[in-house]
Parts: sequence; C-alpha cells; structure tokens
Amino acid sequence: MLPDIENYIEQTFPPDEHSRAKALVEGAVMEDGSVASPRCQRAALVGSQGSIDQLEYLVGLLKIDFRDVIVAGEYEGSGQNLRRVVDLTEPFSSAVS
Repeated sequence: MLPDIENYIEQTFPPDEHSRAKALVEGAVMEDGSVASPRCQRAALVGSQGSIDQLEYLVGLLKIDFRDVIVAGEYEGSGQNLRRVVDLTEPFSSAVS
C-alpha cells in the first residue's frame, strides 16, 4: 500500500476501522480481476467520506464500473453538471488539500 493511501486511511477513519479499511483497499480489484490502480483506491477512499460501509460499497463497485468510483472521488455535481475538483492520479499530499 502506498504511504499516502495508508496515511489517508489513518487520518480519515476511526482507529478501530483502520485495519478493515486497509484490507478493503488492498483487496480492491477491477472488473477484469486486476488490482485496482492507486487512482481508483484513492477515489474509493475520498468517495467514502470516512464511512467504512461506503468504502466497502465503492470497492465493490470497482468490480462493476470503475468510472462510477472515479466520479464519486474526483467530481462534484450530477448529470451534465459534473465538475472535476481533484486529480487523484497524484498522491494525496499533492492532490487533496
């Protein structure tokens, strides 16, 4: 696990949920069975807004359509009014303020 992702988990989730959140992110896979990219891992974390249930949902959604997870983490708005507010291809220290 990349250090920025681990740090984000430790800063965002309650201490008793750290190990579960890390396990979810480390086990995240795409629809083709490949390991989820750091961007997708970060998007699931940001989109979860610190909720372990939402993180579990978003990690599961990566297996169906990763684009929905990217939207949850990087965009605000809905429909045709989506606006990208963060680039999660970059580590959290430079992508999220």
